[in-house]
Amino acid sequence: MEEPAKGNSKSNSNNPEINGMWKHAIQVSYEATKSAFPGGEIIAHLDHKSFKGWQKNAIVNFLTEHSIRVGKPGDFF
Repeated sequence: MEEPAKGNSKSNSNNPEINGMWKHAIQVSYEATKSAFPGGEIIAHLDHKSFKGWQKNAIVNFLTEHSIRVGKPGDFF
């Protein structure tokens, strides 16, 4: 995921979007998990230390737009 362009465009910094390989990887992972666990609840987890703030925000926004729940570690037990 490339860092949003810096400059006068506030839309990129406030609402960064994911695209390219990141978007594809999330979609393929979701579809593979969905087919492996039919009828199961699919929950995404993000390791907050692995992403910059804008990356985490972009991924969470993408997941939310696709109705994929983002869980905390306690949600998996």
